[in-house]
Amino acid sequence: MLDRLKEEFKRIKENHQNAIIRRTALTALGPSMVRFLPRGTKENIIPTLCRIKFNELLKFNSQDEYQKWFEKNLGKVASKIEIGNSGRRKWAYAAKILNLFLRDVVSNSRFFDDNQANEIIGWLYAPIDKKVLDRLRKLIEKRIPNELRYVDSKKKFYKIQEVLGEAAKKVGVPRVWFDDVWVGNK
Repeated sequence: MLDRLKEEFKRIKENHQNAIIRRTALTALGPSMVRFLPRGTKENIIPTLCRIKFNELLKFNSQDEYQKWFEKNLGKVASKIEIGNSGRRKWAYAAKILNLFLRDVVSNSRFFDDNQANEIIGWLYAPIDKKVLDRLRKLIEKRIPNELRYVDSKKKFYKIQEVLGEAAKKVGVPRVWFDDVWVGNK
């Protein structure tokens, strides 16, 4: 009996990084995220997320390199979503899914060691949803969209990320932390 258990742990050890990625994909696509997506979308997106090559992040030296990698993967995620116009599908829904997933792989799992995660986290974009948009509108300006579905272009997405990035940099924290407003920090 112990031999079978030992073999199971060997199998788990060999596939641990893949398990981290799959578990993180499942949580990024939780009920609050998929409630507005057509039936079957979650099952189509999970394999796409699991095929992302995270080790490529270790080769980057700039935000621009990360942005190109992000947009390449964003296009793959967006292609699995069949809702809304192409801009909304990509820059609202797919971006939210991908940003939640990347945040959790980089900062909330043990996929990367601490030094690697600290290098990468500064490039990550904040996941955007209604709570994030509402808080931004209260803090800075009313021209921020009031709903995720209105973040329907590359320009709108990066405008929000730029504003978040500038403020976060002045405080010395990563912009992805702004998603913490979702849990009610005041």
